[in-house]
Amino acid sequence: MQRTALFITLLVLSVYGGQLEKIFSEVTDTEYGKTLVSTIQLQLESGEQVDGLISSMRGVVDGLKGQLADAQAVADAKHDSCDADLRELASGLTQAAADAFKFEGLSVFDSQTLASRQEELANKVRQLGDRQDMLDVLAAQRATEAERFANLRAEYQSVFAVLDDCRAII
Repeated sequence: MQRTALFITLLVLSVYGGQLEKIFSEVTDTEYGKTLVSTIQLQLESGEQVDGLISSMRGVVDGLKGQLADAQAVADAKHDSCDADLRELASGLTQAAADAFKFEGLSVFDSQTLASRQEELANKVRQLGDRQDMLDVLAAQRATEAERFANLRAEYQSVFAVLDDCRAII
């Protein structure tokens, strides 16, 4: 019976040994893994009990799981923060696109208004020029009429003077 138990134990160890060999080959790819394997070898060579080794390995595994959970929590927090920033930036981009579209429409309206106002300005300038020309014509006519009036007045004054002389004679 002991032989059968020993045979089964050896069989199980050889199967697990193949898996352990695979695990140890993967673990030794990193510096931490190499250090961990070296520590296990030293503990086994120094004659430490397997139970103590398993207990310390469980402590290491639990510590690594704790570090992994902490790192995962930090990564999740950063991911959530990044996601919130991304949503905020997307919202800002959407608002900026809406503003750009609105201002583009306003630009068309403003350009039409500007063209209309420029036409109005040109009309006002033309009207001002026309009125200035009219004032110049009216000023010239007034000067002509003032000269005619002065001539007629002088003529009438001379006629009245002649009439006054005639009355004085009569």
